[in-house]
Amino acid sequence: MKPTDEISSTEKLLDLIQKGGDSKDENSHFYSSKPKPVKKFKNRFYINRFLKKTDRIGIHFGYRDIRLIKIRLESESSWKILEYRNEPLDFQVHRESREFTDSLKRILIDFCGSPESSEIWCLMSSANVEIRNIRIPKVPKNQIANVVNWTIKKELKLDEENSILDFEIRGDVNDDGIPKTAVMACIAPRSEVNELKNLFYGAGFPLCGISIASFAIQNLFRTGFISTENENAGNLFIGEDWSRVDIFSSGNLALTRNIKTGINGIIETLSDYLHDKYEEGSFDSSGSPEVLQRINAEAGELSNEMRSKSILLSLCLDMGKSDAIFPGMEVKEAEVFDVILPPLDRLIRQMERSFEHHALFLKNGEMNRIFLAGEIYAHKDLDKYIGEQVGIQTEMIDPLAPGNTVFKSGPVPDYVIDRACYAPAFGIALSNNSQTPNFLYTYEEKEARERVSRVNRLVTSIFILLSVISIVFFLYQGYLIERKAVDVKSLRYELEKYSPRVNLDTVTQLVTREKEKQNALKEYAKRYLGLAIIGELSNLTPPEIRLLNVNVLLSDIHNRKSGAVGKRMTVEGSVSENDSALESSLAEYILSLENSPLFIQPVIIKSDRESLDGEETLMFILKLAIDLDF
Repeated sequence: MKPTDEISSTEKLLDLIQKGGDSKDENSHFYSSKPKPVKKFKNRFYINRFLKKTDRIGIHFGYRDIRLIKIRLESESSWKILEYRNEPLDFQVHRESREFTDSLKRILIDFCGSPESSEIWCLMSSANVEIRNIRIPKVPKNQIANVVNWTIKKELKLDEENSILDFEIRGDVNDDGIPKTAVMACIAPRSEVNELKNLFYGAGFPLCGISIASFAIQNLFRTGFISTENENAGNLFIGEDWSRVDIFSSGNLALTRNIKTGINGIIETLSDYLHDKYEEGSFDSSGSPEVLQRINAEAGELSNEMRSKSILLSLCLDMGKSDAIFPGMEVKEAEVFDVILPPLDRLIRQMERSFEHHALFLKNGEMNRIFLAGEIYAHKDLDKYIGEQVGIQTEMIDPLAPGNTVFKSGPVPDYVIDRACYAPAFGIALSNNSQTPNFLYTYEEKEARERVSRVNRLVTSIFILLSVISIVFFLYQGYLIERKAVDVKSLRYELEKYSPRVNLDTVTQLVTREKEKQNALKEYAKRYLGLAIIGELSNLTPPEIRLLNVNVLLSDIHNRKSGAVGKRMTVEGSVSENDSALESSLAEYILSLENSPLFIQPVIIKSDRESLDGEETLMFILKLAIDLDF
């Protein structure tokens, strides 16, 4: 970015005063020119996708302007500042008006390019945000949300319809010998969150996150931009109508406190002083540096309030001005400094009480470092005075300081007031949902996403298991195929030993011949079937049994009642032996017939004892079936 791309805070104020007049000073390099347009989103998107880098934009609405800063995440712990910009906004126009939305849209299009090109995080006012560090009993993970919700309802009377609750688990602690879980809970007004969300949605650039300045400064500690190790550090931020004191322990926000003293209070004190001393004073800017001459000339036609604002900002420019900021009114720098000390002292007292409270309730709670953020801290005497009153040397949060390695390329503003204003925007740009409370992505959304993630992991695990089983089965089938291939190869090798080789025609001929042989044998068997039956029957008949009549039926018969089909024979005979062995001899004869392969189903039709030639004889009639099928 060129040197003329940056706008100073004083110049923006003068631009607003002039209502669009030309405010460019040829002798001052930090006044604004038309911002350099960003590259096309399409090319940048594909480059980022290829390099797997994420651009993130932090936005902070300042006193009379909007500050934007763009960073690129090289890795989890490495990032670079790509671009920064300070754009004036007419805050007299209501935020819900179309005019304000269109103005914001033009700024975002010029700076961001496309809504899909970057993640956008924005700071909201923390004046109505409540932050509490609580300790809850140790409970299972799935019950922590309910316990935190119940505790916050009990302590703060939480209105769920009009408030948004989010919390962060800080770890296990020991509370008087009882193990508990430390939780940092924050409650934000739902209306303010929705107003900011709808503002950017209406401009066509939906927000990824909304948080407050305290968590933006916490990001600077957690990402290592500000190294504190195990130290306790405080941060003082003065806003428009309020101020906030934050205390960080090992990079985590341990205590935060709103103070009802802001820039407007200091300006009001200075305005009352000017009204009492110079009610009809005229301004003479001769003898002042060129920048101050311009400020004095523009403020000469304004009310005491706007003159006070100009004087306060001029005091903070700290660029070698003369003893009389407004020579015609003989307002000395030391005089202005003395006028603003009472409200500043009240602010310092509140800050000291916050430090004392932290030291009483936490071991090793003494402050090691104090950081300052805001427009009025650029004056070295103010910084020195605050440090002397607190007893700890103050430090500025200056992300765009010359030589800072996180800034990728391009010049930086010469004056610390212009660089320090980007600290909140830079801090919120470092946000992510794992380390920064996000009022657009609270614990409820995280739990819902975790449930979906668990289901996805289960489905993925099942899919992987089935894939492994399928792969193993596939490999096993491949192994079987290889074995079959080896067997086939071996059989083919054995087959090649035979000559001539058997083929289908040869097998068909052999089958035909075999069938012809079988048919010939069947014809031969039919021809001599009667002789075979008589021969088999003679062989099976013992000497004590005489056959009187044999009737053989060789033609197929069909019994309509039993459905039997076959060849049958009837045998009549007699058993001649001692009286006690007649039935036994007949039974043995029937068994021998039944065991014959030719006869089946021998049945006694008739069995009577008779006297033949003076000898006791057993007369019988048998019926048999012939087991032949041809």
